Amino acid sequence: MQIQDDKINVNGSKPAFDPLNKPSPFRYLPLLIWAVLLFLLFNSCNNSRQLKLAIQNKPYIYVQTDDESIVKAKVVAPSYREEGVIRDFVENWLEIAFTWQNQEQKNYFVTERNIDFPLPFYLASLGIKPGYREAFMDGTYQKYDQKFPFHQYISGEYQSYVRTFKDPVVSPVEPGVWDVKIVTTRTHARKNSIIAHEILNRIIRVQAIKPSDDNYLWGEPTTELGRLLNQMQKQGLQVIEITEF
Repeated sequence: MQIQDDKINVNGSKPAFDPLNKPSPFRYLPLLIWAVLLFLLFNSCNNSRQLKLAIQNKPYIYVQTDDESIVKAKVVAPSYREEGVIRDFVENWLEIAFTWQNQEQKNYFVTERNIDFPLPFYLASLGIKPGYREAFMDGTYQKYDQKFPFHQYISGEYQSYVRTFKDPVVSPVEPGVWDVKIVTTRTHARKNSIIAHEILNRIIRVQAIKPSDDNYLWGEPTTELGRLLNQMQKQGLQVIEITEF
């Protein structure tokens, strides 16, 4: 009896259909995956480019305010701040931090780390980046402890106020970070007599942060000081470094 191999034709060629040599249905899957990844990457880059172009060109959009009026607004990056806003923030911050005038107000201080800080100084310190804030507060306490100790301002025996002589100068450091050079003088008085003038020139570095909403404001809205503090929070800036010059 003659036995013929099923895989070989009589003429020596392979059959037209060979299950062992059937092409895999997944042979193009790696190429498909790469194609999808390249498409997603291209689409992401294109969207990013379009966003940057939109920000650079500053197109206008229309938004509705709380009072239901329609206003025109500019599209900007989240870290964008107008120079006027930065100057206003730094000038107000420095004035609040070092103007100590107790008008017979009770509790004109806040105790932290066993130190009684004048109330305006403490409230302004909340606008400083945590970590640096505590070091700045303790350093200021030590600086004034000999000649102008805090307790004399807390009691109302001494007063001080800050005067700015020209507009602060804003210099970009990196996106969302600015150095603000401010030239100021601080006057110390006892009753109606001036006892000292202090040069309070500073370079204050600030960074953009998320502006606070009405639920997270620390200023008392019924006072001028509180309203200024709340305005500063809504400007979305934070002090991260202070240098004397």
